[in-house]
Amino acid sequence: SYWRHKLYKGPQGQPVLVHYCRSRETTEREATLFATKPVLGFDIEWQLWAGPSSGIKANVALIQLACEDHIGLFHIALHRGETAEELIGPVLKGILENPAIIKTGVNIRGDSTRLAKSLNVEMQGLFELSHIYRLVTFGVDSRQLVNKRLVSLSHQVEDIMGLPLHKGDVRTSNWKEPLSSEQATYAASDAYAGFQLFYALEARRMKMDPRPPRPHLAELNLPIQLPEGLEPANIPLPESDEEVEESEDGDSDARCESKVRGCADREVAPFPPEPFDNAKPSGPNGRVRQDVHVGAELKSADDWISNYSNALPNGQTLKSSRSALRAYVLWHVSGMEPAKVASVLRQPPLKVATVCTYILESTKAENLEYDKGRLENVLREGIPENLWWRYKQLLGD
Repeated sequence: SYWRHKLYKGPQGQPVLVHYCRSRETTEREATLFATKPVLGFDIEWQLWAGPSSGIKANVALIQLACEDHIGLFHIALHRGETAEELIGPVLKGILENPAIIKTGVNIRGDSTRLAKSLNVEMQGLFELSHIYRLVTFGVDSRQLVNKRLVSLSHQVEDIMGLPLHKGDVRTSNWKEPLSSEQATYAASDAYAGFQLFYALEARRMKMDPRPPRPHLAELNLPIQLPEGLEPANIPLPESDEEVEESEDGDSDARCESKVRGCADREVAPFPPEPFDNAKPSGPNGRVRQDVHVGAELKSADDWISNYSNALPNGQTLKSSRSALRAYVLWHVSGMEPAKVASVLRQPPLKVATVCTYILESTKAENLEYDKGRLENVLREGIPENLWWRYKQLLGD
C-alpha cells in the first residue's frame, strides 16, 4: 500500500480531479483554478540528463500544482515554442511569482532556482516543508535537530501520513514525452503530498505547548524559531544557510536525510544568525547588518503590533504574520514607501513586490486603516494587474 492522491476526496466527497494540460492555452485556462488559493502544493519534473545547454523543455518538463480538490499537471515540454515567453503564460507565471500564494514542497528553493534559470520565473511565497517538519518533530525534546537540512518528501509522508510514497523508477523516466498513467499518478501525488503535509504539519504545530511560530517563507532566509522559552543549542553560527544541491539523478529527495530520527551529531546543521541583532551591529567578516536607527524603527513597529494584538477582543488572534504587519506599520504609521520598508525589514532588502503584498494582505486581513491613494500606489507597484481583483474591496470598486 502506498500513499497517493487517489486516497482523498474533495470537500463534497468528489474525487480529486487531475487536470493534465499539454498546451499553453489549456494550461492558462486550467491554471485559473489555482489563482485564488492561499496554499498550493508544488513540484517540477525534468530530464535526468538535463544541463544548462539542454534547453528549457529538458530542464523544466512538467510543473505541478495542487489544492484540496484539484491537481494541475502543466506539461511545459509539450507546449509549442522554445522560448520562455512562448512556453509559460501570465496566469501560471503570476501564480508562481505571487508572494501571497504559498507554494509548499521539499527543496523548493532548488526548484525555484531551476525555474528562474529556465523560464525567467522569479518564484515567491516559497514554503520549505522540511523546516516545519523538523520544528514539530524535534522542537521540544531534540532542539539541536531543528535546522534547515532537508528531509525527503517520502520520509515526511510515511512519518506523518502513515503510508510510504511510491517512488520507484518512474522518477527517472522520460518527462518530455506524453505522460503515462504511472507518471501522471507519481507527479500528481508528489504535488498533492506537499499540500496535505502543510496542513497536517500545521495542525501539529498548533497543538505544541508552548506553540512556536510558523517557519518563515524560504526566500526570506530567516531562522526557524523555537517555542517560546526554549533557546537554540549552543552551536557555532554559520555565515549563511547551507544550500542543498540537487542529486545526480535529478531527484532532490536523494540528497535529503532519509532517517532523520537516527541523525548523529555530525549531521546537525548549526543555527543561522538572527537577522536583526542590534547588539552586534557587525555580522560575519565585519559586514554591517543593521544600524541603531533601523533597530529603533523595527522596535517601534513591534511595539505597535503588540499593542494592537493586546487590544483585540477575547479569543481573537492576529490573522496576519508579524512580517506582514511590520511592513504595514512601517508603511502606514511611519510613512515609508515600499522600497524603504524592504531595506528596513531585511538586508539585503526584500523584493518590493513582497513588501507590497505584505501591506495589502495585512490591511485586508486585519481590516486596518489606510490612505486610499497610497494603497493604490502599492497595488500598482507590486501586484500583477491580473490579480488586482483580490484587493478591489480595499479600493471601494
